[in-house]
Amino acid sequence: MLNVFLSLQAVEELFQLLDLEKKSIVMGRSQVFMKSGVLSRLEKQREKMISQNMILFQAACRGFLCRQKFKKTKIQMVALKCIQKNIRKYYCIQDWLWWQLMCHIRPSLSVHVDESKFREKVEEIITLSTKLNKSEKSRNELRQNVDLLESK
Repeated sequence: MLNVFLSLQAVEELFQLLDLEKKSIVMGRSQVFMKSGVLSRLEKQREKMISQNMILFQAACRGFLCRQKFKKTKIQMVALKCIQKNIRKYYCIQDWLWWQLMCHIRPSLSVHVDESKFREKVEEIITLSTKLNKSEKSRNELRQNVDLLESK
């Protein structure tokens, strides 16, 4: 009974907040009866509230998306400025003799590094293959021992 009383009070407070006249509404035990036109007025108020909230929501979404796009373009601008600065510097030093010399020597330096890495990998392959051969020999010996023990 207390639960029903609290819900009736909540409905009455709601109607007071909506500025509805007491003459146009009758509260029953489980239903609310309204005069004609009251329901349409309530629906108009609801539509108005929903449309206002949707406008605010759309504005917030658009603002968020614009901020994300701005961050992306800002990062692109920084990268673009860095590339432009490096290209300008390259054009300044491309005719210098030491730069040309360095450009000719640099590929041979990387070849030397590649050769040393290749040698290291070959040595690693050789060590792994010897380990594999040893493990195969020990496995074969163990199999022979197992076969001898089984035959005994």
